[in-house]
Amino acid sequence: WVYAGHVSQIPNAGDYITVDIAGDPLVLVRRHDGTVHGLRNRCAHKGARLVSAPSGNVGKVFRCPYHAWTYRTDGSLLAPPRREGYAGTDFPTCDAAKGIAPVPGLACHRGFVFVRLSQDGPSFDAYAGTEVLRALDHLADRSPSGELEVAGGCLRTVIRANWKPDCVDDSTGPV
Repeated sequence: WVYAGHVSQIPNAGDYITVDIAGDPLVLVRRHDGTVHGLRNRCAHKGARLVSAPSGNVGKVFRCPYHAWTYRTDGSLLAPPRREGYAGTDFPTCDAAKGIAPVPGLACHRGFVFVRLSQDGPSFDAYAGTEVLRALDHLADRSPSGELEVAGGCLRTVIRANWKPDCVDDSTGPV
């Protein structure tokens, strides 16, 4: 599970933010029913990025800038252009007709949005554990309203570190 954003960054229906997680371009979008969805930021047709700005509002649909395929904010295909051209083909059963691939795992805790790129793995609560959830709760509880707002951009830092705790090369230290 990886932190992807905060719900305050997408307050209105159609608002989105983009984020790259492990080289995968993703988009978090607020739907018209108020829910937050995580989708791959790739058109199901030819793989073009659906949105390239870091944030914005798509209204009710994503429209691919490459071939103008349109998708609802839940990722389902609304319409390919010239739908009649697909009559008599296997289009209804092909992968592109299924729409934009959703992020396999999405969890919100106190406004913090986390994603998991694999179908497999523990639930967010099991992965995060009591201490992480308690820390997020403590952070949110410090606000007079009990809610946080991300204002401005996020600060991101790349740290050269090894996540494998038992990988040590005795001649040079930790690998």
